[in-house]
Amino acid sequence: MLSKKDLEIKTNHHYVWAHYLSAWAVDGRNVWYTTKKNKIVSDSVKGLAKEKYFYQVPPLDTEDSEFLKDYISRSSFSHCVNHCLGVLMELSDAYSQFHSYEKKGDSEGIERCKALFSKAIENRYEKIERDFRASLSSLCEGNLAALQDLKMRTYLLDYVATQYWRTPYMKSQFIESVKDAAIKRMVDKNWWMISYVHGYSMGSALISQTNAIRFTLLKCPKDMDFITSDNPVINTHSLPLEYADLYFPVCPEYAVIASKSGSFKEGLVELDESETKNWNLKIDNQKYIHAFATTKETLEKLHK
Repeated sequence: MLSKKDLEIKTNHHYVWAHYLSAWAVDGRNVWYTTKKNKIVSDSVKGLAKEKYFYQVPPLDTEDSEFLKDYISRSSFSHCVNHCLGVLMELSDAYSQFHSYEKKGDSEGIERCKALFSKAIENRYEKIERDFRASLSSLCEGNLAALQDLKMRTYLLDYVATQYWRTPYMKSQFIESVKDAAIKRMVDKNWWMISYVHGYSMGSALISQTNAIRFTLLKCPKDMDFITSDNPVINTHSLPLEYADLYFPVCPEYAVIASKSGSFKEGLVELDESETKNWNLKIDNQKYIHAFATTKETLEKLHK
């Protein structure tokens, strides 16, 4: 007997975790943010950084399946290829079942498949978020153990990698970089899987190189806060991605850098006001639409 949860269809797909954003909500719910028209307003974190059907699995035809199989096979990590092909195969099989249920008039089977297509990827991201929750709490307390413990570090890198790839900002940047019109169309249609493949592969690469990564915990001055955005993980410079140093504000007081370039000091680093503002500007300059802060004044002063 299927439960209501099994048949639940998720339409509003979040690309930034509401629990993460709640660190910027001084009342535990509402956060200050910039709008598309550059206004500064306040609203609940639960309604922000979401897009309808963003990770929805569309009908998969032969062209889609072959395109994605070829795309996935280009990964340099064999276990990533096997894992992502497994995800694709599961959903391709589900579409075959869906068509079979339609022919039979099996309404329960149809609804079960529709529910799966609406949340297959969203649920995977939610699992990564749950795994990272304890590490995030520890980092928000300024606890360096979260950067020294192998398991907590692994959850951090997995989260950072998937977050880097799962946003509309990354989608727009990636599609814009594709010159071939036919490939651009396929990437746009199948972004739900392509973003997952890149995030999973990047996470695996970072985790495999964890001993070569230098972790820095940045602390802002007492009278200032870090801001975040709807694209909260950024590359700190323009080096190719395999050499990227990733910056991620974990809460208003602390931010993390995971670097392979050797450009950043390991451990806790206390910043001054100028350095904090520079990091905030980097986040603001790479936002999709929204920058988030604890106060309206923080956003107003950003470009002054």
